[in-house]
Amino acid sequence: MVISLIIGFILMIILTVLILIPFLIKKEETKISKIFCQRFINFWKCVHLDKPAILRWNSEGATVAGVTSTIGSAANLLYYPYDLVVDWSYSLFVADRNNNRIQKFLRGSSNATTVAGRANGIAGSTADALNSSGFLLVDDDGNIHISDGGNNRVMFWKKDAVQGTIAAGNGTLGNSDNQLNRPHGLTYDRQSNILFVSDYGNHRIMKYFYNSSSGILVGGNNIQWNAKVFAFSISFIYNPMNDQ
Repeated sequence: MVISLIIGFILMIILTVLILIPFLIKKEETKISKIFCQRFINFWKCVHLDKPAILRWNSEGATVAGVTSTIGSAANLLYYPYDLVVDWSYSLFVADRNNNRIQKFLRGSSNATTVAGRANGIAGSTADALNSSGFLLVDDDGNIHISDGGNNRVMFWKKDAVQGTIAAGNGTLGNSDNQLNRPHGLTYDRQSNILFVSDYGNHRIMKYFYNSSSGILVGGNNIQWNAKVFAFSISFIYNPMNDQ
């Protein structure tokens, strides 16, 4: 009698497990399906879509670069900072737009080092200079892509280099495949070595293969205010999963 009860209890447990397994699998699939991951230049960011984010902000901000309400070209000053990137070492790269340079602030430091452009903030069109440095990308090795808007080009600056090389555009304003008009946002696909450029003044998105002097149109067609194009293309997100 006892043995029969034990066998019956075991069979009940097995039956219960068999009934619950499909629900557990479905629940796990649902959980996975509600996670969205996006690849950035230095990291992946994943968000649980079914769990709203809880953000906690300090009541007062802390200045980590520049001096409040003070412009200038000294190592601790900025002049209309436009874009920024934090790398794996928590160094802060700032596109110091009106100083025509890229500044690097080590974590905890109030003084920066100029890593692209001229430290004195003077604009120029030579390989060692920038003109209205806008958006930037920084890779894991410290190399930088910079949208050099005033020079209608995108510059590539290797780490510790004293001058850059042109990665997109030829330095002259225009709408040909090898020209740009005030480039803004940048995205780089490391898997395919393709640089995407938001060609602001030409109302289009261009892509450039590595070491290619001419780009390929992927969105817009140089004409403003058209349903098939962009009014002013400033920035964008590239999804390598869908190639768009």
